Amino acid sequence: MAQRPNLTPVDKRKSDRREAERLDLEKHARLEAGLIDPVSAIQPAPTAEHQHQEGLSFWQAVKTMFN
Repeated sequence: MAQRPNLTPVDKRKSDRREAERLDLEKHARLEAGLIDPVSAIQPAPTAEHQHQEGLSFWQAVKTMFN
């Protein structure tokens, strides 16, 4: 008798999910150990553009948006 074909879809992101789980567990372990600050752990890293504009005053920042 012929074998039946496997019709289950291929999960292309399976390895990405495993990597994300591993990183999540690693971050949780570091939080529990007190190696990182909980608030800074959930904040996104500032971009280079954001760091550059931090020194600008409010009006300078508004001017750069319209230039």
